[in-house]
Amino acid sequence: MLKRTALFALIALFLGMSACSKSPWVAKIDGKKITLDELNTLYYAHNKTYYNFKTNEEVDKIAADSVEKQKNPLLDKTFFLDEVIKQRIVYFKAEKEKVLSDEEFKSLVQSIEESTTAQYMIKVKILDKIQVSDKEIEDIYNTEKEAFKGATLEQATNYIKQQLTQKKLSEETNKFVTDLKDKAAIEKNTEAITALSDPDISKHPKDGFLVKIDGKEITVKEFSKVYYVQIKNMYNLDTNEEVDKIAADPQQISRNPFLNRGYFLEEMIKQKIVYNQAKADKITDDADLKGIIRIQVETLALGFYAKKKFAKDLEVTPKEIEDVYMREQARFKGVPVTNAEEYIKQALKSEKFQKNVAKLITDLKDEAKIEKNLEVLEAKPDSKETKKDSK
Repeated sequence: MLKRTALFALIALFLGMSACSKSPWVAKIDGKKITLDELNTLYYAHNKTYYNFKTNEEVDKIAADSVEKQKNPLLDKTFFLDEVIKQRIVYFKAEKEKVLSDEEFKSLVQSIEESTTAQYMIKVKILDKIQVSDKEIEDIYNTEKEAFKGATLEQATNYIKQQLTQKKLSEETNKFVTDLKDKAAIEKNTEAITALSDPDISKHPKDGFLVKIDGKEITVKEFSKVYYVQIKNMYNLDTNEEVDKIAADPQQISRNPFLNRGYFLEEMIKQKIVYNQAKADKITDDADLKGIIRIQVETLALGFYAKKKFAKDLEVTPKEIEDVYMREQARFKGVPVTNAEEYIKQALKSEKFQKNVAKLITDLKDEAKIEKNLEVLEAKPDSKETKKDSK
């Protein structure tokens, strides 16, 4: 409870910062400001994470590349601001209707805090170790020249560098997490973990602990709550029974190993170990990390609110499933409709969800009073435009 309270206090603090900041505002939603400082924090935090960059200057450099900006419009600050506004208006609506007080939402926020902090901690600790040389980039380009379809080495450099960085980051991450696991005191309840993986749900443990990490337990109840809440959110499901049905399908597990409770638990253990180390190292105080968590929480709030609001609209009928199956029978290559049913259902549900979210955002934007002060985005840091009245 203390962890959740602390995180929601952080979000509330971040929201309140715009109200008292001396930074000029770039947008107002019904009078509530998004300041230039806040937008910059979110913008650089997001793009540094996306590109595995260390500095704001690296983001500015790639944002000046029109080709890259076309591939990733979130490098455009005006576009990025529009996306923040969309999320913020839904967040305010969800907050007003007390949807954010839902226990499932709080559990998801806690998971976001832990997973995002763990990922950020890893990058902080190992990103400086990762170097990609010009020779490595040139070697990849020459080896796979045909794949670049006429692009010059200069044009392909950013892409190749990102791919090599990600590959090295993945390798170093595995080493880093393994080292932390080796240092941690991990005690596993083997009998309970084995029972947890039994296809027969009735044989799953109901209480007790699954794992102890440095004396702190992951209980059966804690695990089950996190597992069901995350999978339901991942698949837009409403009940634990729907999760159990998907998790019993080997094809679904092959597509998404997180459905396997044993795999989910192992990833949960890794995340807890890295998160605990991040807290010990005070990584949780980092401004970029707070910005990333803020973005993810608002994204989550949008989806969570829409799911609650449009629950009935997201229902998929047997006829809709059959119509898709008959229309795209060649795609399923003789797979019986009963086997394809869950896949089709999820695809239709996702399609309905996206349409409803788009309409929700449009309606809320029409209802809200939105003001923009885009001049400050173009102004240099020391220019008079950035010192405009923030009232």
